Amino acid sequence: MRTPLDPSNLRRSFARITQRAGLGKWHPHELRHSAASLLSHSGVSIEEVADVLGHTDVRITSSTYRHLVADSIWAAVAPMEGLFGGN
Repeated sequence: MRTPLDPSNLRRSFARITQRAGLGKWHPHELRHSAASLLSHSGVSIEEVADVLGHTDVRITSSTYRHLVADSIWAAVAPMEGLFGGN
């Protein structure tokens, strides 16, 4: 039988994984910021990004979640897509 994940355990495990990967201590919520930034950088409209994140207003998406993506970060996206089965 499956049981729901305990949010506290998930946060701790995620932080350990990101620290071991040399990324520092991350919170799972930061994945939303990363997704918004990468989608926006790749040309997805802010309205579509807001929809993916479940926002009813694009203001919160653009002011809080979307960040500029440095070229060095963007260069790492292609290899990650290969690892995760992207094109």
